[in-house]
Amino acid sequence: ELQPTEDVHIMHMSEVYKLSVYDLEYLRVCKKLGGVEEEELGSVHPYRLYVSFLKFDVSGIPADAKVSSAELKIYVYELEEPYEVGVHRCLDTSWSEKDTEWAILPPVETQPTSTVLVDKTGWHSLDAKAALMEALPAGELALAIQIEDYYPTRGLWFWSRTAPDPEVRPRLTITLSTPTSISCSVSSELVR
Repeated sequence: ELQPTEDVHIMHMSEVYKLSVYDLEYLRVCKKLGGVEEEELGSVHPYRLYVSFLKFDVSGIPADAKVSSAELKIYVYELEEPYEVGVHRCLDTSWSEKDTEWAILPPVETQPTSTVLVDKTGWHSLDAKAALMEALPAGELALAIQIEDYYPTRGLWFWSRTAPDPEVRPRLTITLSTPTSISCSVSSELVR
């Protein structure tokens, strides 16, 4: 299992409020259209988006490895309703959690590698094998997690790499398949 080397969630509300948040105990995803009241700001915005990014060092896995599976596991601790959540491969891994913001958002594949219905708190797995296979030659995998449709609610929260309890931090679980070799010998007594 691999832990993220960096993670961040980036928020965009209207054209006026853009924020990058890192080094928190949680990450967040949201895709809300409609009046968005921000209690902290005392203002209303026409939409709000949160996208979370995670980066993994996969340099220890050979580029020609036979990968059976790669699952991104996140621990959701709060949600308001069921959401279709997708994982997207980042096309650029040069971002840093401290320097990323909406204006320089890392580009991601438009189609998710996989999606999952998140309808309860607890562990959720997203298939990241295709993204991992693309990333192996570079030795670094960056993933974006986002809600795949607009909802009228505030999104969901999941623990980050700095969560106080290491047991609930995101992880990438990779299973490699090992080729099986079969050896046999033929006895001359059996050959006629």
